[in-house]
Amino acid sequence: MMKPLCAYGSALLVSLILGLASAWWAIAAGGAGAIQNGAWRYNPRVGSNAAGLYARAQTAHAGPLALNQSEALYLLATTDDAGNVLRCEHKYRLIGHNFQARWWSITAYDADGFLIANSRQRYSYSSASLAHDPTGEFVIHLSRQPQPGNWLPTGDGQTFFLALRLYNPDAALREHLATWPLPHIVEDGPHG
Repeated sequence: MMKPLCAYGSALLVSLILGLASAWWAIAAGGAGAIQNGAWRYNPRVGSNAAGLYARAQTAHAGPLALNQSEALYLLATTDDAGNVLRCEHKYRLIGHNFQARWWSITAYDADGFLIANSRQRYSYSSASLAHDPTGEFVIHLSRQPQPGNWLPTGDGQTFFLALRLYNPDAALREHLATWPLPHIVEDGPHG
């Protein structure tokens, strides 16, 4: 009598662990349906009628209120272009061009998803606040220490991530986001 009960209990425990692990993967790590373009990752189901339970849970976990895809696209970067995790003690350059969108922003968050506290109260750059050259190219320096030009602090933690939000994106951008040229994140090395 005890043997079958232990076997059922063990099977239930293993099932519970596997179920929780798969749910974590699908929600926290982007999971099924997520598309990678360079360092940037997005789920095309977020903000669409096709969003299932995992996509809706991922949106709730990340915190943004997902607008319809014609109104906004949300992309996250947790690594640089080489695939290395974004580390606060390293310096990076984020290099890109203006987007075919009415308005856009790039925001840095700590590993827990909070804005990174800093004395300059600089948390993000937008299409309206970013200095760029006449061709529309911009460079944002990501580091703990202040840098000249566009600078976003990375904080004193271990890791950070970036969120790119594109508001009222052009139809071509929405349709070809998987191959669209997105900002590069290039490591400049550890702080000296």
